[in-house]
Amino acid sequence: TASTKDIADWILLEVRNATTPSTVVTRRAAFIREDGRIVDLDGTSDVSFRTVVDGNYHVVIRHRNHLAIRTSSVMTVDGTMGFAAPLYNFSSAQNQAYQNPAITSNAAMKDLTGGVFGMWGGNGNRDGQIRASGPLGSNDYGFLITSTLGGNVVTIISNVYHSADTNMDGQVRVSGPLSSNDYGFLITTTLGGDVTKIFSQHQ
Repeated sequence: TASTKDIADWILLEVRNATTPSTVVTRRAAFIREDGRIVDLDGTSDVSFRTVVDGNYHVVIRHRNHLAIRTSSVMTVDGTMGFAAPLYNFSSAQNQAYQNPAITSNAAMKDLTGGVFGMWGGNGNRDGQIRASGPLGSNDYGFLITSTLGGNVVTIISNVYHSADTNMDGQVRVSGPLSSNDYGFLITTTLGGDVTKIFSQHQ
């Protein structure tokens, strides 16, 4: 039986218009469990949207430092009961997330291997791109150093919940061993060792 002990983090869900997916109808917070399932704020129930007009909608998932994703197909919502459609599993296939044909640098989700897909992590400045190059305003590494650490690369901020914590270990730092270095995570894990790569969200 699931409990609130299974909660890994919180996310923001958006219900969007089926015809114009850029139009947000409503949004609300929810929890994501360690097993990847999104649940309501009681930690166990399915998330419900009881205030929307009955119909078909896209759903977007947003997280503090990941690239947002949205459903590739619409989901049916009953305004009285909440979601009436079967549960939607983003992780089962790349095409479960909308793939923007204008974006060729990356797929909408990261292939986690073993037939499992997940959100791209490392977007510290929350601008919809993950990158460690280019102008300061769009550079996640630059944001990490200048905005979060005040320009001091030896600074370590501990016990925080912060978008610049790209490896999500509760610390923000760009020094020390690879396992605890947020810059190291951004470069090696997300960008695959290529500092020139730029990943963009598709939703």
